Amino acid sequence: IFIACGWRGEELDRELVELSDFRKVRGLHTQAELARHGIEVDVSGDPAYVLPDLLTKAQPNGLAFVMRHIKDPSEYNEFTAHEYGADEIYSAVVETIDDTIRIVHKISGARFVLTGSMHVAMTAHAYGVPFALLDGPYIDCLPKWYDWFSSVDLGEPVFVNSIVEGRQWYNDNVRNRNNNGI
Repeated sequence: IFIACGWRGEELDRELVELSDFRKVRGLHTQAELARHGIEVDVSGDPAYVLPDLLTKAQPNGLAFVMRHIKDPSEYNEFTAHEYGADEIYSAVVETIDDTIRIVHKISGARFVLTGSMHVAMTAHAYGVPFALLDGPYIDCLPKWYDWFSSVDLGEPVFVNSIVEGRQWYNDNVRNRNNNGI
């Protein structure tokens, strides 16, 4: 059983699809791929949008920070926060539920989040925190990004290199678009 799942852009195995039960999907691209297999399913968006119902938004921390994807091969000391126009650079590594809550609070209290992690970006968006997608040597599964953007009516994903570029993209594509798409 799949609930709020997202398609990775790869050919689906028809036999496995027939053995599965799809209740809801992340975005329009997943919905379209399943429709090619004769399965009609509603788009629910990503489960990250439930977070504000589970964890109260943190008090503002005033930070504009960078958090790359957990699999990004770049060393965290390779770039400084200053080069991104950010206050801090954080790791997305979590080992405990407390780590997860700490990161969600850091994201929900930020003034801006520049990230290469789709779920960090989703979390920021879910809490109404300005965000942008970090360009770099590692972009995990681009079709998932397109699927997510389709589910919240943000057009196509654009990856940027700094907080300044990210704020411009956010102001042009999110802030001025249907109240954050959620």
